[in-house]
Amino acid sequence: MASVQQAQVDSKFNDKQKAAIGKAMQDAQSILANNEKDGQHQLAVVGGVMQNLQRRVIVLKKTHDAEGRFLTNPPGSIGGEGHGAFVHQGATSQGPLPVVVGSKCAIIYGTIDKMAPALGYLLAWNRPDDANQDSKVYVEAGSQYNLEKMEWSEIEKKLDASTNKSQFIDHETGATATAEIKDNGNKRALVAASFDRITIGIPIPN
Repeated sequence: MASVQQAQVDSKFNDKQKAAIGKAMQDAQSILANNEKDGQHQLAVVGGVMQNLQRRVIVLKKTHDAEGRFLTNPPGSIGGEGHGAFVHQGATSQGPLPVVVGSKCAIIYGTIDKMAPALGYLLAWNRPDDANQDSKVYVEAGSQYNLEKMEWSEIEKKLDASTNKSQFIDHETGATATAEIKDNGNKRALVAASFDRITIGIPIPN
């Protein structure tokens, strides 16, 4: 297999990734606090920040809004060594059904320059409406084409099998992604993610 998902534990995050996740988590908490509204606590809410650690600009390619809706849309593009934020909230209906759902979504970013290879980054999360259920996050990185054509059913299966931390290294393209989700009380959660690229053949720094 060209893509290998690494163990989803904090010890597998290198220092650069840990610093990026820590900074993004702090920013996510501020963004979530600034977007709170009266009555919003009754629904699941996720505030997220994505750090683009590489120099290539990435743009939003696709969104899988499985449950809930965006209060603050993810940015259309994230500059090199920049960051982007979003706020996503659960809903009181799912299609025509009057049922309360949590925040469950996936977003895909990809490079747009003419450099090869074209890299893609997927971030998915789930903050269930049930406050007693665990939040989960999943990331994947690699071929932009492969990520864009991935069906939601496949993404959801991987997300459901994940935990509160996720790391992915694609040994074909060098694309890497890390993410963590933390519950913040009252069905709120914070998502921090980082997207990067390593040079294949060079050991990943600890």
